[in-house]
Amino acid sequence: MIEIVKLIRTFKPTAIITRFDHRTSGKTHGHHTASAILALEGFTKTSNPNFAPTELSKFKPWVVEGIDYNKS
Repeated sequence: MIEIVKLIRTFKPTAIITRFDHRTSGKTHGHHTASAILALEGFTKTSNPNFAPTELSKFKPWVVEGIDYNKS
């Protein structure tokens, strides 16, 4: 999770769009659902200054405005 938060804090996106919905467990390949779950977790943790403060000391917290998934 630290690597995902590091990426988000480095690139500073205003939005995250995943290919799959994180609630589709059992309806897609497991790694598809897992990638969406990791994106959602990264979205919530990247703005938290208390998440891995030592490991991420060089990366300031960042607030992503929204997260969604590709609905097509």
